[in-house]
Amino acid sequence: MEFHREYYLKMADYCNYQERCTQEVLTKLQELEAKAEWLEPILDKLRNENLLNDNRFAHSYARGKFRFKKWGKLKIKYHLKQKQLPQAYIIASLAALNQEEYLDSLKKMLEKKVNSEKLKNNLSDKAKLYRYAVGKGYENDLIQQVIQSLWKD
Repeated sequence: MEFHREYYLKMADYCNYQERCTQEVLTKLQELEAKAEWLEPILDKLRNENLLNDNRFAHSYARGKFRFKKWGKLKIKYHLKQKQLPQAYIIASLAALNQEEYLDSLKKMLEKKVNSEKLKNNLSDKAKLYRYAVGKGYENDLIQQVIQSLWKD
């Protein structure tokens, strides 16, 4: 039973350091070679003490990746699915992103790319911009809309 407490304390520190999801905690426990029968009690205790909350993690992750890495919703959604989070949490976290801020971020990012690489209003440069935005995880129709507006002015 003492080992159980030791693993719990390590996971409590792990969750206190940064927001974590259940999958990350399970992976860490397996790396530490915790016994299988200890996993659920440790996870339950972390949840009861509000150190582990997948919904909160999904919101925090989506906000952070959007604000700091300028990721689009598709890339964020893909990475949240990789963390085996419930679909409802993923949908809610993406819906919580400010749509106006989201569109503005895409515009600024593409404008910066156009200016830094001195891109012209031709098909190959538009394709380059499009691929860049797709790689960041933005939606196709939104990308096309912003690219068209860049050279409309």
